[in-house]
Amino acid sequence: MAEIHLLPRRIALLLLLADLIGLILAFNLANWLRLDSLLGLPLDILLPIAVLVLALYVLDCYSVETQVAGMRAAPRTLAAVLLGAIITAAAIYASGLWGSGRSTVGRGVMPVAYLIFAVWAPVWRHYASRYQRQQTGKARWLVAGTGEKAARLYRDFQKAHAEAELSFLSDFSPN
Repeated sequence: MAEIHLLPRRIALLLLLADLIGLILAFNLANWLRLDSLLGLPLDILLPIAVLVLALYVLDCYSVETQVAGMRAAPRTLAAVLLGAIITAAAIYASGLWGSGRSTVGRGVMPVAYLIFAVWAPVWRHYASRYQRQQTGKARWLVAGTGEKAARLYRDFQKAHAEAELSFLSDFSPN
């Protein structure tokens, strides 16, 4: 419990690892579904992976408890996948790879892989958020204060974190 402050960083690293594994699995599954062959890890999928991870980072999808523009991590992840798909498609089209015959950047594989990943990534963020809330709720909190505001804080805190411990640094009794 002493390392509760490291939890968001550890969750971010876990999500990054899950994203990389998920993207590789999504491209392989999409290639297998569309072309009956597995890819492994060719260099062709590095551009889509890099763009998607960058889009996830820019839209702050590795911070599961942060709200940006009113959206939590799972909806931001869907927006990042859409943004990454648009940027990747534009880069592939501009570079001439689209008609090059490479299966990973074709319209039969890449959109399917992005759809698979659009399911994979928000699910991971949902469960990571639940885990972080559960672990944070078990933390101990020390409050310096008394009066009606302290009583209101205690009631609100107990509603949100029933299993957490809240202590007051005064003679205030919440009961």
